[in-house]
Amino acid sequence: MALKNISAGSVIFEAGQNIDKLLFIMKGSVKVIYEGGDFRLQNQDIVGLIGLGSRQSYARYEAVDNVSVVEYPINKGVESLIEENKDIRKYIMTSLFRQLKLAIEQYRIFKTDYEALGNYIRSAYDNYREICELSQMNPQGLSDFNNDFSAIFEGSIPVWFDGYYSVLAQVARDSDYGAMDVQFITGLLHNTAKDISKLMFAGQEMEEEKLNLLNCLVNEDGTDLIEMYLSLYIMNARKNGKENEQAQNAYSILNSILDRCGNIRGIDTDALEQKKRFVEEEIRKFNESSKAIEEVAKEYGKNSVQDIVNSLDKILAYSEVDSEFAEFFKETLYSLFELMKSSSDNDNIRKLRLAVTKGFNKIYTEVFLKAVEADSIPTVIKMFLNFGYMDENLVGMDNALELQKISETDYSDPDYGVYSIFEWLKSIYNCEKDPGRNEFEVDYAEYLHEQARNGEIEKKDEETLFRDSRARVLYELENIFPVVNKISSGRIINFCPVLSDQDMVKTFDSMLVNWKKVTGIIKEVRSIDYGAFYRETMYSAPQSGVDREIIDVEILPNVILTPNIGSKGIMWQEIEGKRRTTAARFFISVFQQEDLKNQLIRLIGQFRWELCKRIQGAHWNEPGEHSLTSEYFDYVQYYRKNNDLSQEAKEKIKNDLVRCKNSYREMFMKDYTLWILYESQGSPRLNKVARNILFTYVPFAKDRRDSLKINPMYREIIERYEVKQGSKVHRINNLIKKLTNNGKEVPDEIMMQQRFLNS
Repeated sequence: MALKNISAGSVIFEAGQNIDKLLFIMKGSVKVIYEGGDFRLQNQDIVGLIGLGSRQSYARYEAVDNVSVVEYPINKGVESLIEENKDIRKYIMTSLFRQLKLAIEQYRIFKTDYEALGNYIRSAYDNYREICELSQMNPQGLSDFNNDFSAIFEGSIPVWFDGYYSVLAQVARDSDYGAMDVQFITGLLHNTAKDISKLMFAGQEMEEEKLNLLNCLVNEDGTDLIEMYLSLYIMNARKNGKENEQAQNAYSILNSILDRCGNIRGIDTDALEQKKRFVEEEIRKFNESSKAIEEVAKEYGKNSVQDIVNSLDKILAYSEVDSEFAEFFKETLYSLFELMKSSSDNDNIRKLRLAVTKGFNKIYTEVFLKAVEADSIPTVIKMFLNFGYMDENLVGMDNALELQKISETDYSDPDYGVYSIFEWLKSIYNCEKDPGRNEFEVDYAEYLHEQARNGEIEKKDEETLFRDSRARVLYELENIFPVVNKISSGRIINFCPVLSDQDMVKTFDSMLVNWKKVTGIIKEVRSIDYGAFYRETMYSAPQSGVDREIIDVEILPNVILTPNIGSKGIMWQEIEGKRRTTAARFFISVFQQEDLKNQLIRLIGQFRWELCKRIQGAHWNEPGEHSLTSEYFDYVQYYRKNNDLSQEAKEKIKNDLVRCKNSYREMFMKDYTLWILYESQGSPRLNKVARNILFTYVPFAKDRRDSLKINPMYREIIERYEVKQGSKVHRINNLIKKLTNNGKEVPDEIMMQQRFLNS
């Protein structure tokens, strides 16, 4: 065998690359890099042993220094190689066991660090919840933290693992390698390599989970423990003073977390420094605002405060509900919040909650019907309609002042498809938008048609009522508004529509969702999934020489901000009525507790799924139909029988299905989120089958495809996609050329289709 030299820094195998040879190291060292760690191979080690079973490299092999190797092709199979080269048997066995030992060491180091980090976060979050309880505040959820984080290790290394391989290694050392049975060596090689790959796979999963743990401590989305404790301190200090015990506890733990983060291996030091500066700035602004509020308090009864004092009475008076109902509602509301201070939950609270919710919806309807016709709306009424605010005592005067300030800003903008709830209801009232579908998938037109069919209204009145402003908006207020308000809050069991500081986990300003944030995130997703909001439609322009042409049009969604503090976005409907070229409707809380970006990505994934189902109709999950839903459904339903999936991948699908409560749609939304956040950056998170399906129906934009082409894991599917897309581009180019040659003006729609196909 000829000696081959490899220069330092050269990549020998990429992760995912096919293995067609083994390399025997004569000189130098090679680094084995995988997401769960790394180790070095040295003289007399063999490169490429791991992953032999699948003939695919599980790791990246990189020359540390100048390396000399002898190549052993394995095109005839590993068994032939072993049989024909008795001299290499010893080195295969010794290198194999050494690599196993190194992989185990890496696994255990990572496991120790991972568990220590998980236990620290769990302890910090438990303290956070305890302070919230003592402060009578609802805790914010730590969305990236799985309390059962140690479950990831179950089954990775069985109890017999060390003893089994220690004895095997000793037996091998004491044996005559040349006399060993070839099939025994082959079997041992495949099984041991498979177990090493399992360790690496577990390490990769741990790496992903560790990133989630680190994300719990520091992230850019404001959902980390640092900002949770910062908000807890500010909310407590604002409510009860800086010297309050719970405020002091929160402040102390906040500083200890910041100190601890500086010593955690793998944390993003730049992000941590940026977070420290953010904390300092927020505390400075809080101290300044506290002084400002104190000054306002001195002017109590004047200016801004005067508008807020006795808010509930002003709202009830504006609604013009009868005095008996108004008194009943006030008494019920105050009884509920008084009881909630002393009890976590009981039957009385449940009944009061239901009564308050029913009363709130009645008052909301009356207030809206008056406000929608008014030339000007009092600020406290805007706060009620858009935020669910009713009483300054329930949110605190300083928070009420903050809401007052927000209500006068342009945080929503229908021109960009982002509506406050008042703007949305007004657009329905003005016949600019149609009422939505109710919980039973019945829209307003279908509802009226059913009434006419049952004789509840005259047939001739059907069209009149469809255009009747009051009837239209009442359908939305009675059938859609209460449901989306409750679901988006994320508190299905203990939902109360009246805003209070018990639901606050941060200041209103920091939780506020505005049109710039929403459109910025949607734009970012579209730069990756360029076809997210496109759908096919038939285009015809005989005067221009275009008889019938299928084109793709982009229809961006309407995002409606529900009046609550919440944590769950809703993709309510993918189209209006039965027209495919209409906008989807997303509902998101105006004050968002969770990461807005993740919320919107999930909703876009759900939109893609539901739109495909709508287009495919009854055939949405039939294997013979080539569509996103049918192929993904087939993949998840029959994953156990799929030979393209490794055992590790099958186990992961099984666990993911449990987490997603056996919902294939939820599975897709999870995979879509990974697709946008990680796979688009060249960081593999999906298995080969899921990746192929996603790339077929959710392809990346051209700049992403170009940057990923160098990666062997993506190269083949990108080339396959571009061949298929090339035929579509060729067809539209020929059409444009034909129209131009015939002296016809090319319609804008055709030019836009050309740009879309080249995206």
